Amino acid sequence: RSLSLEAGDRCPPVARLSVLSVSQEGLRTRTTRWLQRPSKLQDNREENRKDRHMELEGKRAVITGAATGIGRATAIAFAQNGAELVIADINDEDGERTVSEVQDLGAKATFQHCDESDANAMCDLMTNAAETMGGIDVIVNNAGMQRSGAVTEFEESEWDALMGTNPRSCFLGAKYGVPFLRDSGGGSIVNMASIAALKGGPGMTAYAASNGAI
Repeated sequence: RSLSLEAGDRCPPVARLSVLSVSQEGLRTRTTRWLQRPSKLQDNREENRKDRHMELEGKRAVITGAATGIGRATAIAFAQNGAELVIADINDEDGERTVSEVQDLGAKATFQHCDESDANAMCDLMTNAAETMGGIDVIVNNAGMQRSGAVTEFEESEWDALMGTNPRSCFLGAKYGVPFLRDSGGGSIVNMASIAALKGGPGMTAYAASNGAI
């Protein structure tokens, strides 16, 4: 089941692509349909919107990388549909701005500074989020970084940074978040990845590999 973001057509395809399924098999099937027949998603948009409110009403969500971009749009969409949020990012100023926008919509939200590549920081994030909201129902692992360059000239430190942030943050989100999802009787994890995971391009070797790992 898909969750359409309020950012709509201004969101890049990755935003719509990555939240379509909770299984690799389902993601692969829907990816093919999206690339070949995008009108099908448009045709079902209104039907999908009918039950979005019921899916998120009263849910407690942690969203990483939510200060700007797709993470911010996700936070706003969740808030508009009744979720309570803990927003995490290394960008404090924009993170607090996102919280204010969410609160203006009448939703509860708090911000926590977090380096999503750091295990201790992610452990603290999930623990504090569960204490603040009384539990966790949804984790959106959206934090990530982008670097590009020819593979023969790409710095090893840049490769390590991409791998240490993009797939690692998803791993840490699950490692420290799943126990709280279990305490809540179950929940959902959404791992956001770029379409570069499926189709790379010049200078995209490291970035595509890091998203393919997700």
